[in-house]
Amino acid sequence: MIRDAQLEDLPALLALEQTAFPGDRLSSRQFRRFIKSDNSRTLVLQHDGQLAGYALVLFHHRTHLARLYSLAIVPALRGQGLAGHLMEACEQEALARGYLTLRLEVREDNAGARALYRKRGYRPIRLLAHYYDDAADGIRLEKRLQPGKPTSLLPVPYYAQTLPFTCGPASLLMARSALTPGFVPSRREEVQIWREATTVFMTTGHGGCSALGLALAAHRRDLTPRLWVSQTQTPFLRGVRSDSKRQVMELVQADFTQQAAEADLDIRLGRASLEELGQELAAGHPVLVLISTWRLTGDKAPHWVVLVGLDEQFVFFHDPDVDSSRDRLASAIQVPVRRDDFAAMMQYGQERFSAALALSGR
Repeated sequence: MIRDAQLEDLPALLALEQTAFPGDRLSSRQFRRFIKSDNSRTLVLQHDGQLAGYALVLFHHRTHLARLYSLAIVPALRGQGLAGHLMEACEQEALARGYLTLRLEVREDNAGARALYRKRGYRPIRLLAHYYDDAADGIRLEKRLQPGKPTSLLPVPYYAQTLPFTCGPASLLMARSALTPGFVPSRREEVQIWREATTVFMTTGHGGCSALGLALAAHRRDLTPRLWVSQTQTPFLRGVRSDSKRQVMELVQADFTQQAAEADLDIRLGRASLEELGQELAAGHPVLVLISTWRLTGDKAPHWVVLVGLDEQFVFFHDPDVDSSRDRLASAIQVPVRRDDFAAMMQYGQERFSAALALSGR
């Protein structure tokens, strides 16, 4: 049985620390703090009525990271799979709180623990020189936790962008594949959509596609767009220093606005809520969302993704930006992000510009 630790467990926990670890042991004061804290969870495993092991997980606010701080099993009971049960409970607790990555540190010379973590899918990410009290090296490991698929997940085929600036066209191709039977995305179509929908200039390099431009491109391809934008002014002008480039961007924005009015597109001024986007998904409509990549990659850039599902905790999307590795491809499909984090990602720049484009067939 696995349960929450209580203060009454302190004598047994301290005795286990003495037998399990040669150093770096938790004190009575530390155990008391962790047991009482809302930012940690101390789980104990009982076997034949006795405390057989414990695990301590720490939760870092404003990140996707949880940390398995300590795990110990009574030496006489090791090798019976008890540690695996504790780790499973820790992973489920992290997911229940909305954390998608669990990290831990292990001594490099602890072959048994390293084998257990490897078996459970943890991969090394960093060597920690002289990490422990006796100057032994450590290894930091992490595992990406996968939440269950939501019932509203749409069957949207995946298509990876082939150029650094075509995330919008690639996202539109994915949505069109889901809505148009027999349609097969191509690089030619990807580039064509970029030519139609680009804002021409960005802060550096090639321009990306505007929300209005993508809505018009979808309309030309027999799709029905519903667009939410937070402002009518040309977005991202502050990042362009050249007056001539700014003038061209405003000219393109004015042209897109006129074309959208002539086509009588459904354009809604304001920020789309996750509830509204959830209603679109429930109706079978993929949604293109402009996000900031800061929380994904650490780089600040506007980026289009395709929303394909959500549940009470997570938002799921296809990220068109992917390299050639199989592991990276798997991590770009149905990417899970906590709802509150995704809501924060749905804005970009000092003006906090946001855009969402729901698509349906005609």
